[in-house]
Amino acid sequence: MRLTIAPVPDGAMAVLAALHAACFREGWPAASFAALLATPGAFALLASRQVSSSSPVPVGFIACRAAAAECEVLSLGVAAQARGQRIGQRLLEAAEAAARLRGARMMFLEVAADNLSARALYARLPYIEVGKRSRYYTREGLNSVDALVLRHDLGDDETPSCDPPGLSPHDRGF
Repeated sequence: MRLTIAPVPDGAMAVLAALHAACFREGWPAASFAALLATPGAFALLASRQVSSSSPVPVGFIACRAAAAECEVLSLGVAAQARGQRIGQRLLEAAEAAARLRGARMMFLEVAADNLSARALYARLPYIEVGKRSRYYTREGLNSVDALVLRHDLGDDETPSCDPPGLSPHDRGF
């Protein structure tokens, strides 16, 4: 089963919304993704698995917004049945490459302090904690959970030395 990571096609907002709803308690509607991706600097990547000769099956996504030398990960999700296969890492690495192409030198994201699997992924890459938003997320049965703000330096390279992971040369127009 081959994994492909590519820019989200214009007509795939419902796919993004369905994946987001499957990954998070409060899913974003397709219209929110469409509005986000219409803003300057915003981009999203979709991870899909090719299963035999059937159509590719979407298994994950990442949505980001780049501005000047920074890029923020707005949302990253992997379908439950595809977790534990480093798809999130591949999406993040592809987004980092896309951010570099847009001139970003740093990636930022926030993660709930209780999301241990995501925190482990970010620590491997390595993202470092640079801030905290106290009691940012609400949880059922709990008052709230902190959001940790993380940063990853992308380096000073003008352009990546190779195509972003999971992308072919014709996908570079993200």
